[in-house]
Amino acid sequence: MRCSERIKLPGGGTAIVCFSGRRPKCQFCRNESTLECDYPVGQTLGGDPITCDAKMCASCARPVGADRDHCPDHSLHTSRKTIRNPLTRKELDRLGYKFFAAGNCRSCQARIEWFTTPNKRPDGSFPKMPMTVREDDRLINHWTVCPDRAAWRQANKQHAARAGEKKKPEQGALNF
Repeated sequence: MRCSERIKLPGGGTAIVCFSGRRPKCQFCRNESTLECDYPVGQTLGGDPITCDAKMCASCARPVGADRDHCPDHSLHTSRKTIRNPLTRKELDRLGYKFFAAGNCRSCQARIEWFTTPNKRPDGSFPKMPMTVREDDRLINHWTVCPDRAAWRQANKQHAARAGEKKKPEQGALNF
């Protein structure tokens, strides 16, 4: 048994924390775990909160208050539903957006980088979002700066209308 940590208690005392075997690994990056998630997932019958308690390292933890951290899965629940623009790559990564690919816009030829969003669709896939890199290396949603965005919106509306139309039966099909 390894006794490696001393913790100061509020009353002035000291506690020695002992571990049997190895310290648990972070569930998100497999580094050594030093924290647990404090996101509330329920209550006991006495009204005490039940927390997630996912094991995580300091780099994966998202501080949400004094001595409170959330795991990457639950930090998305506490963040805003929309992202502010412009963002750095580090901020996008912290919010759960992952770099997917780079290319050019088909209409304005601007250089864009595609990121997958942290929100899953019902089919299990992740939506992709184009971002334009500004001069200060910050990223902004390309749909807000593309000069041809109105044409893209119109094309998407027409596509959605065509997809919603009832298909006509093929020639020779029997209709009852």
